Amino acid sequence: MEQTEARYVEPKVRVYITPQIADMKMLTEEREQFGPYRFDVPGGLENLDQYAIDECKKRALYNAITESEGDALIEPIYNVQILSSEPKVMLVTLSGYPVKYVNFHPLKDPKELETVRIIYTGNEGNTSAHEANVEPKATTRSGVKK
Repeated sequence: MEQTEARYVEPKVRVYITPQIADMKMLTEEREQFGPYRFDVPGGLENLDQYAIDECKKRALYNAITESEGDALIEPIYNVQILSSEPKVMLVTLSGYPVKYVNFHPLKDPKELETVRIIYTGNEGNTSAHEANVEPKATTRSGVKK
């Protein structure tokens, strides 16, 4: 088994980081198709749950981003299939617009800083995440493969 994850690593060290923003450069003007990616479903269709489907979709997204040599995929649309001929295999096909992050620069506009604070803390009334006793949530890009 192999797992890759980013964002939080123990031990956590809290520091103030000036927010950085970036533009997204589209790698193609048209929606690109990726897959189908095959994933084993050990329990088969009768033991399938939403968690297993979501995990396969995450792995397919990771594969598509890697294949496109991009940093993200905008507006992914998924098609998940389990064929009666292979009830323990899930096929995931997806499409989207691959992008690269470019033009990184510090966020300095006070209005934009306030917007970022509200989005990441979910707190409109307090002036900081510390006062709200809220830890910002980060997304991760993870992929698990056997």
